[in-house]
Amino acid sequence: MAPIEVGFGADERTEWRPQGDRIGWINGNDLYLDRDASYRAAQGIAADGSGIEVSPTTLVRRLRDRGLLVSIDQARETLTVRHTIEGRQRDVLHIRATALGCSSSPKPDKPDQPPTGAQS
Repeated sequence: MAPIEVGFGADERTEWRPQGDRIGWINGNDLYLDRDASYRAAQGIAADGSGIEVSPTTLVRRLRDRGLLVSIDQARETLTVRHTIEGRQRDVLHIRATALGCSSSPKPDKPDQPPTGAQS
């Protein structure tokens, strides 16, 4: 799971900062989503405000049909996989972090300092 790096000149440090409700976990290139929490979050940000018009089960099937699920549990015949996260076994959706535009790199995409020559 990639930490957020915070830079303040010589005081650079790495720390975790919550950015809202937890819907999943990133581990390298793998993204493990809590199905119900991520569905609720997606409902809340639907473009037209009406929410998602399919059930969580249908949405997960569509992720599978589009090849976005990295692994499924064939033995249990379910699209979620059991994965131990934070010392607890959880049923999660396993997708590539890049499928949602998540970077596995802990480095920020832009520097915190203003460009050279900029005035404060």
